[in-house]
Amino acid sequence: MGKVLINFVKVNVDVAVVDNKTSFRVIIRDSDGFVLGGSAGYKGDQISDGFVIGSSVSYKWDHMSMEWEELSAFIEGITLVRSLNFDKVIFESDCES
Repeated sequence: MGKVLINFVKVNVDVAVVDNKTSFRVIIRDSDGFVLGGSAGYKGDQISDGFVIGSSVSYKWDHMSMEWEELSAFIEGITLVRSLNFDKVIFESDCES
């Protein structure tokens, strides 16, 4: 993770598929790398209600192509950022497709 501009937060979104099971995570950090909040989910069922600052997953995760999985995680990141009222945001994902 590169240095974030001051007054911005960075939202890192990641999706993993292992043994046909999908999980995602969203982590929000400030310019010093301090974790401000996050969310995680596991193929259709919520496994975490966030941490530090709570959030909730508002949709069901079904098995989709990796691109759609990444998009769904990105939407979760947007939802979380909006609920926490951050207005200067940098999004980052490792999706290579």
